[in-house]
Amino acid sequence: AYRRFFDGMTRRHFQIGIGHAPGMVGLEKAMELAGMREDILLKVDIEGAEYEILDAIVANRQSFVACVIEFHLIDQHLEALQKFLEEMNEDFALVHFHANNFDVDDSGGYSSFIELSFMTRRLLAPGETMAEHDLPLPDLDHPSVDWNPDVKPVFA
Repeated sequence: AYRRFFDGMTRRHFQIGIGHAPGMVGLEKAMELAGMREDILLKVDIEGAEYEILDAIVANRQSFVACVIEFHLIDQHLEALQKFLEEMNEDFALVHFHANNFDVDDSGGYSSFIELSFMTRRLLAPGETMAEHDLPLPDLDHPSVDWNPDVKPVFA
């Protein structure tokens, strides 16, 4: 399925290390290396370095149709995460939330790792609303690790 979807012509996958560590590049350089400036689905799973590129994601948001981002240690980065969500909100809708169960508190009800999926609002029809549903979604969300219980998010 992966090889059929990423056919190399209409849909290409680039695995480029983005961040500040040796051998990695900034987001803009990664987009340049990939030869892409529009209609990009950006998947960010860079083990805590996501906070280093949030400003670049916001600055280049018109290039993306969707962003799927795993956020680590959100309790230590709440201000940065809130700022990012506010800056993305005008152009993007948060379409999915998953509480990653890698780091769960003793009650089993809180995780400091989350996965957020955003879709550009320009793909929504005028007046279209997003469907609400209970989380986690059984056919989409799966526990990341088997040593912790899955987390059922509760929003206040």
